[in-house]
Amino acid sequence: MRDGVCGLFIADKLGVSQPTASEHLRILVHAGLVRPTRIKQWTFYRRDEARIAAVKREFKSAGSEIEAEMRADDVCGFLD
Repeated sequence: MRDGVCGLFIADKLGVSQPTASEHLRILVHAGLVRPTRIKQWTFYRRDEARIAAVKREFKSAGSEIEAEMRADDVCGFLD
């Protein structure tokens, strides 16, 4: 597990084909949420904990802003 989890193992655990798992993992890599490591013909994936924490903070911040806007709209009577 030091190098991550093999894409084939992930596909097996999810019960999907290897190409399907690879496509979803590619999206996660593109988003910066996982990091691939190539060892011979296999690709291993690790979570990028720092990036995941940053995304969580962004969602929490955005959620707070949306809640504040909704409260302001409610006070103005727009939600009636």
